[in-house]
Amino acid sequence: MSRTRKAFYGIVTSYLSYFILILIQVFLSPLILARYGQETLGAYGSINQLVGYLAILDGAINITFNRYFAQAFGQTNRDQALKTIFSASIVIYGTIGLISCCLSIGASFFVADLFHLSGELAADLQYSMVVLGIMSLIKTPLGIFGTFLYASQNMSVLNLISIVNAVIRSILVFVFVLTDLGITGILLSGIIAEVVSGIIGWVYFNRSFREILTFIKPSKEFMTELVQFSKSSLVIQLTTKLRLSTDTLLVGIFISVSSASVFYSSVTPPLMCFTLANLLMTNTLPGMNEIIGGGNLEKIKAIYFKLLKGVLALALIVFLGIGLFNESVVTLWVGKEQFVGGEINILFGVYIALLIIGSYNGNFLISMGIISSVARAGLIIGFVGLALSVFLIKEVGLYGLMISSLIVMIPGNVYSHYQVTKLFRTNLMFRPIA
Repeated sequence: MSRTRKAFYGIVTSYLSYFILILIQVFLSPLILARYGQETLGAYGSINQLVGYLAILDGAINITFNRYFAQAFGQTNRDQALKTIFSASIVIYGTIGLISCCLSIGASFFVADLFHLSGELAADLQYSMVVLGIMSLIKTPLGIFGTFLYASQNMSVLNLISIVNAVIRSILVFVFVLTDLGITGILLSGIIAEVVSGIIGWVYFNRSFREILTFIKPSKEFMTELVQFSKSSLVIQLTTKLRLSTDTLLVGIFISVSSASVFYSSVTPPLMCFTLANLLMTNTLPGMNEIIGGGNLEKIKAIYFKLLKGVLALALIVFLGIGLFNESVVTLWVGKEQFVGGEINILFGVYIALLIIGSYNGNFLISMGIISSVARAGLIIGFVGLALSVFLIKEVGLYGLMISSLIVMIPGNVYSHYQVTKLFRTNLMFRPIA
């Protein structure tokens, strides 16, 4: 099957998978609101962002192995390169699973104080973090197989597995909420679904790629290269979380969990729009990485500009859609009192449009190996943005929070565009995987 067809099937099935996830979210938030009240919904939105921070190690190694697995497919010594990457992934994914477990359990000791909660809700949050940590020992190593399926351009298979994940999660969420397991039940449903889908990925991998299961001790030099790339990936994941997964957290800490509930409800549809738009790049990235592995820079350049036109069109459509329809969507979803307001909603639209363009350029630069400079710039922009957000949310409230996000987003987009134009004036050599 051609790369174009694989990408097409991947896009179709990924949209189907994400549509199911949206349906879950559509029914879940009103259910939490009706069952447990506004404070619990705000705590749920805040804890989701905290969990996102604890998952940045997973995200960093996924970025790394998505790139290295996919580029191995484009090399002449493909089987040897794949065996080397797979062996290295076993070591690194297992280590990350253990670290994630310790971080989650450690977070359980301060999570209640962080959100100023007490009583049953505080105990619920603490218990959920312990459960999440223990399950990390299982689900993180299983992530190897999903990463490999993505990198090998089996996106349609991976997305079908994601659909199974979503169905299992949706069933468990409603069962656990209706049986009053609270936030612990909601998080547990996602964990169980991830473990099941990871096992399915392992079964498919074992049947289709059995020949690379041989363990080869990676060289010290190659492991060092992977660790260095992962360190830069970790910085990028951290700065991405600072941009995407901090706002609700800050509202919950510096204003109130009730305000966090309103903000979470209002920003969720725009963020879903970003994810839908970003699926275009997600499903074309493995094929692009394969071509990069072969060193065909001119072909990559042509693909980049072709996709850029679509990305810019999507950014404009999303901006208009958020401005025109987000209030109606939020009102229909959880009620008008959960909508944050018109002016802030326009800022949502500008923010998401810039985020779509920046994400496209950022992912492209990472695939091309231009990761250290991207990570350094992202680190500076991320922490400056966080400090500015904390200051402005105290001074101006929600409006100041969104203004701070835009202030740092614009120079970030300018910098990534500069890096891309600089890249196309350079002749790059790609070193084969040993």
